[in-house]
Amino acid sequence: MISLKRQTSKILIAAMIVIVLLGMVQLAFSVTSYSREQTESRLAALREWTDEIAEGIAAVSDSAGAVYGLGSFEQLGASRTKAEEYDAVYDLLGALQIRRRAEQNLDGLFVFYNNFEEIIHALSQKVGVEDKEQLIVAMRSQLAYADQSSVSTVEEAGEHVWYLMLIRRTFAAVAGVCRLDAGMPSGLAGDASAGLIYNGAYYNMAGEYTELSEGAITALSGVVSRSGGSVVYRADADLAGLSAVMIVPESLWLHVSPAHILAFVLLAALLVILFRIFRIAYHQIADPLEDMTRALGEIREGTFRAQFRVPNRVEEIEHVRDTVQVMLGEIEQYKIRSYEDRLEKQKTQLQYLQLQLAPHFYTNCLKNAYYMLVLGEVDNAQEFLLCLSAHFRYLLKSNSELVTVAEECEFVRNYISLQRMMVSVPIVLKLNAEPETENLRVPVLAIQTFVENSVKYGRDPDSETPLEIRVYVKRHHTDDGDFIDIVEEDNGKGYPEDVLRQLNGRQQDADPAGSAPDSEPSGTFGSTTGSTTGSTTGSAPGSTGIGIRNLLMRAELQFGERASWYFTNEAGSFSELILPAEEST
Repeated sequence: MISLKRQTSKILIAAMIVIVLLGMVQLAFSVTSYSREQTESRLAALREWTDEIAEGIAAVSDSAGAVYGLGSFEQLGASRTKAEEYDAVYDLLGALQIRRRAEQNLDGLFVFYNNFEEIIHALSQKVGVEDKEQLIVAMRSQLAYADQSSVSTVEEAGEHVWYLMLIRRTFAAVAGVCRLDAGMPSGLAGDASAGLIYNGAYYNMAGEYTELSEGAITALSGVVSRSGGSVVYRADADLAGLSAVMIVPESLWLHVSPAHILAFVLLAALLVILFRIFRIAYHQIADPLEDMTRALGEIREGTFRAQFRVPNRVEEIEHVRDTVQVMLGEIEQYKIRSYEDRLEKQKTQLQYLQLQLAPHFYTNCLKNAYYMLVLGEVDNAQEFLLCLSAHFRYLLKSNSELVTVAEECEFVRNYISLQRMMVSVPIVLKLNAEPETENLRVPVLAIQTFVENSVKYGRDPDSETPLEIRVYVKRHHTDDGDFIDIVEEDNGKGYPEDVLRQLNGRQQDADPAGSAPDSEPSGTFGSTTGSTTGSTTGSAPGSTGIGIRNLLMRAELQFGERASWYFTNEAGSFSELILPAEEST
């Protein structure tokens, strides 16, 4: 016979030991990972800084060398009249300004001539007046004492540290500068400092750690070192002798975060709770508890009709059993109602999004047909009305949430035929759908919405250049299944930037189906004077992208996260919609 109390005690004690060990191991692993991640983060920030420095140094070197090789620079030392000197200086100043603007990481170019007494320069906005004056003093000092033809150094000027490169001749010199604090890690925590080490000297740029002795610099080894109660992180730049460093005082917070302290407190609280449970569970609980465990396991697997089979004599346990049964019944009914409501809502949204039709397109069509008849263009009117009839027939299909690519392509061609008869600006449509995509199903108006958007907003009424619309439909085979890729582009004006920001993403807040059925969609597509040819997807004149957002909403409702899209401007607008490939039955 096994003692229930003894076995329960052994099990709970063993559980407490296991939980404590697992918690300590997990906490130790988390602390180690956190410390390593913090180190990698700081080193990555330093490496980004050194990359920025390397780009600046390269820009200075290339620009100074390019100016040094200019003919106008060589003319500064030749025998010349004042007019010739003025022409050479004028040409050289223009070259300096062009070169400075062309190099984003270049902050200034200087040319010294007439025995280095006169100066011309081109500076960025980063170089203040005080910075410029101190840099010129430093350059003159280098020109006075340096005997090399090329000198590279680091100088402090104003409140910044600069990289300076000088290339000299006997009669003139060219110099380039860039600020070395560009790209410096921002948001240094606590007492952390950041700076540069160059040729054994430390230049502090941020923080309170303003000095690093020569001996401490010499003692630094590797990318992470310790010096004087601080941790020094270092990343070397491409320039020999130049390193970026971050100095962080040694403390507990280098290795742990408040989350680790909270985890430790929670672990201690868990031990107290387990001890209390041990005191309560020491009494006899056997079969009723085991039966409840079995029933709860069935509930966890999704069974909402679990039965308690073991007889029970404890009133409290029986009360819990009855309560669980009642709650299970209510949860099951709630899940059923919730699922039905969600299906109904999705169905309503899909139906409404498909029925968001504005009258402007159709009134314009009828006006065009009327004027054709008035002008005696009977043949054109007949062709126009046949196209319009096919247009109506396609849109008013019942239960047509999805159509085949072939049907959608035919509808697009018909739509372009209507537009060509309605507008004076020529429209060129190039529609290329791979044969293996023709039987795939896509949301209704999946292609036409993009084409219509190009027709409405892409063309320039004052331009004689035809509007060219290109559509490509392809099928892609991937490890995640087959997808259909719809790409539409034109040579028009492209999307406004604010519309691109709205379209590139899942616009959960901008739900076009959430407005009242008889309300006009809000928002502008960039121009409030767009064509009044109307929209078959619900956009009124001047509205922006409502048809496209309707399409994206329908695609997301139909396919969920497997639907994706991308919009940008290239030579015009570029629109791409990717959907799971579904064969038509």
